[in-house]
Amino acid sequence: MPQSLDKIHPVPSSRIGIPTLEFRITELEKRLYQHGHQHERGAHDAIKAHRVGRTATRVVAASNSTSLDKIQADYICDGTKDEVEIQKAIDAIGTRGGHVVCLPGTYEIDSTITVDHQAKTGYLLFTAHGAFFNHAGSGYCFEIQTNQSGGGGSNVPERYTEMQGIRITGTNSGAGGIQVDSCMRCGVRDFWIDDYSAGVGIDLYSQTGICEYSYIHRGHIDGCLNGIYTRVENSWTHDGTSFRDIDISSTVVNSIMFRLEGGMNKSTMDNCTAHLHANGQVGWEFDGATNGLLCNQISVERHDGATQKAIDIGSTPTQPIVFIYLSIWGSPATLINNPNDKPYVLIESPDRGRVHCGVLSLEETTTPAAVPDFGKVYTKNDNKLYFQDGAGSEHEIAFV
Repeated sequence: MPQSLDKIHPVPSSRIGIPTLEFRITELEKRLYQHGHQHERGAHDAIKAHRVGRTATRVVAASNSTSLDKIQADYICDGTKDEVEIQKAIDAIGTRGGHVVCLPGTYEIDSTITVDHQAKTGYLLFTAHGAFFNHAGSGYCFEIQTNQSGGGGSNVPERYTEMQGIRITGTNSGAGGIQVDSCMRCGVRDFWIDDYSAGVGIDLYSQTGICEYSYIHRGHIDGCLNGIYTRVENSWTHDGTSFRDIDISSTVVNSIMFRLEGGMNKSTMDNCTAHLHANGQVGWEFDGATNGLLCNQISVERHDGATQKAIDIGSTPTQPIVFIYLSIWGSPATLINNPNDKPYVLIESPDRGRVHCGVLSLEETTTPAAVPDFGKVYTKNDNKLYFQDGAGSEHEIAFV
């Protein structure tokens, strides 16, 4: 390599023996040399990085990814049915476990991309930071499943699946963004999902087995009929599920931001917010928290409407649902709907014991059934306010 770009020294030889001989080059020639050398070196380094240590990694580039990204990719999408290339990358990992990377760009998705959680004997990481998935087809955009009946995730405790950096737009079609079906130890984090006006942002579904120790962390869901939906069939449950740092907003009428059903046993929600706009929406619907649910730093904001419910507690919870730092802002028609008088605990502030809300609205009811050790405040259709103690005795609250 020459020592100077201003002067090129010839290599000494026995035939031409003038070591001080110099050939002058122009400024243009120098720039062309520098550009060519850097480009060649960059391409060489990219290919080298691509080839070394990549036996458990598959890289996918979008049709509009950069040229350098495409050099590094194992699969290059053409902008039509890009799920085909992505599926090939996932299937190529086989049973070894590994890493699938979708490089920055736009991916056009027409059908469901399936992660066979049962087939991966180790840890499968799917990252898509900077990638955008335009889902115009039916079904879910991504589905993590076990393909196993009668046992599901309970029989594959050594598997781990995590999805990072997912950005999906449903274009008002499809069943939803991401479904986790009967799997253990599946995680979704750093996500943005929107525009499933008739579908679900993230669906945790126990169809054929227990859905244990899943986590949904750091993300935003917008414009979906159900933001996060946990549901079960038969006797399956969602044990040890963790929701953290999630914001859900929507303009879809009669939608539910957090719809939690079916055995949310020993599960937690931390720093989660429901921003509601359209009438008829529900912030949190709890139905089936059979062994308790801890909710810390929960907020329902901009919650105004004639039929809105901030929190709706269904018929099946048998153990307390605990709210710590609960904040409800606005004027919902119902602050907390508890039609079956199921026990729950409200602890907004350990030092002050207050619940912050705009307007406290109590739905008219008849005299409720007594629950030992729980007092109740309610209204009936006579426009009077009542208190019932844990023994079931009813007392009218008089204003003096």
